[in-house]
Amino acid sequence: MNQTQALEVVRALANGVDPDTGEVFSAESPYHRPPTVRALFVAGPALERVTDPAVRVVCVDRTLSTGLARPDLYN
Repeated sequence: MNQTQALEVVRALANGVDPDTGEVFSAESPYHRPPTVRALFVAGPALERVTDPAVRVVCVDRTLSTGLARPDLYN
């Protein structure tokens, strides 16, 4: 599964829909509980940022410029 597919699944779950069948979850489903819905709506935009190539380049550049990607720092 790639990040775009994961984003589609998270969006479906956040909207209370089974990503496989398209059926709406019952009211008793954990996907209708407020904390779960909030978490999924936070996860969606986070995945969007990861799938955006421009954001990925910025993140990699920052990691490299701070030295966080240097394996010799962890030895």
